[in-house]
Amino acid sequence: MQNNVFQIYLAGGMQDLSFEEQNTWRERICNQIIAMRRILNVNMKEVNIINPVDYYNFQTELHDTEKEVMRFDTNFVRNSDLVVVNANDPKSIGTSMEIAIAYERHIPVLILNTEKKRLHAWWVQMSDKIFDDEKKLCTYIYDFYLRMNHSSIRAWV
Repeated sequence: MQNNVFQIYLAGGMQDLSFEEQNTWRERICNQIIAMRRILNVNMKEVNIINPVDYYNFQTELHDTEKEVMRFDTNFVRNSDLVVVNANDPKSIGTSMEIAIAYERHIPVLILNTEKKRLHAWWVQMSDKIFDDEKKLCTYIYDFYLRMNHSSIRAWV
């Protein structure tokens, strides 16, 4: 957490997908978390959601080299508090590398697998939890990472 802001990185396939396939799910996740934050803003951390498509995509080429994109994305992964992975392209090399970097840095990895695709065993082992529903994923993020609503504190008399 940097400057008391909880950072979430949205990883998932990009290379062989249309801009809509790359971005639509990311926008939905952002909007759901933002909506939960507005509605239930009780003791909730500030949040910054990194959508790499906002910076680099194959529709609007703002980069000079692929190395630039790789360094940009992996730097955000390294500096995130949580990585959310969409299993929209389970053979994505970049996504696999982002998962591995997060795992090595002890950054929690949550996988969204709405289509219940077969995932590589390492994806499964390096993830903290796998969801087949976006709303359940966002609620989990809200409760367990942003609101910290996973334990009860009792005053002992």
